[in-house]
Amino acid sequence: MRARGLLLPVLLVLLVGAVYAPVWNHEFLSLDDIPLIVQNPGLRGGLDGASLSWALTHTDDGNWIPLTWISYLVDRELHDLSPRGTHMGNVLLHAASAVLLLLALL
Repeated sequence: MRARGLLLPVLLVLLVGAVYAPVWNHEFLSLDDIPLIVQNPGLRGGLDGASLSWALTHTDDGNWIPLTWISYLVDRELHDLSPRGTHMGNVLLHAASAVLLLLALL
């Protein structure tokens, strides 16, 4: 009976993975990825106390987005400047968010 309860979340993760699978071969976009990830001086130092402090206090065009900055820091730490790693991390975040929304709605 427990396996049946996992069926819907697993199918949702597979669906999200299938929809976003094409990003595996995408490069960074010049629209936002290049300035926000590649050229961002706040992300160059890696994941440490100074960069976490920066992530919690820095704004971009008036937007306070600490979770986004921390996500970029983790991506930079794990994958350096690999678009593939960054995009796959985002796919995992989308899948996790979809499952959390499903559980909240149930």
